[in-house]
Amino acid sequence: MKQVYFRQTLPTAVVGLITVWGLLLVMATALPAHAQDPVPAQTPATQDPAPQDPEKEPGLLEIARKDSRLSIFVRAVEAAGLTETLSGKGPFTVFAPTNAAFNALPEGTLNDLMKPENKQKLADILKYHVLSSKTMAMDLSKMENNSTIKTVQGGVIQLVFPADNTGVLLNNLARVVKADVSASNGVVHIIDKVLTLEPPTQPAPVNP
Repeated sequence: MKQVYFRQTLPTAVVGLITVWGLLLVMATALPAHAQDPVPAQTPATQDPAPQDPEKEPGLLEIARKDSRLSIFVRAVEAAGLTETLSGKGPFTVFAPTNAAFNALPEGTLNDLMKPENKQKLADILKYHVLSSKTMAMDLSKMENNSTIKTVQGGVIQLVFPADNTGVLLNNLARVVKADVSASNGVVHIIDKVLTLEPPTQPAPVNP
């Protein structure tokens, strides 16, 4: 009696799936080892933050406004209409009198100067405290005794170097109480007197 063998046939779709899987397995074993390593996920490239500009150096008037000793000086600048000038590019050197210096003026002088009708006179006095260059204390110290420096107002300030080496006197009157306050458009030297429009007529003793 003949044995009859029945060959079971798989559905076509199943045979196709097995064939594809086999091909993939062969390809995987044929690839170099490093090609089988998983590809790390790419992270977006990072850029260094753009360098920020350093904090801008304050201007002359900004410095004056932040110093409580110079509040009258700031008011005078505003009353004289010089705010835009001293906020300009410069460079300027400002000899800024303290509040005590303004208050030491003869009684009624400051109030009169602040009146609208005296605007030009006040402006001239303030311009007399300004140089059209950035002049540091070291620059002043290199000048000779009784030499003069020209102001924006047109007059000159006399530099006096006392024999006791206590520092320069402006017009033999005002002493610098704080020097070299640097600004973006110049420098401020704080002084203890309000300068007159003319230097003293008699030269001061020469510093030996």
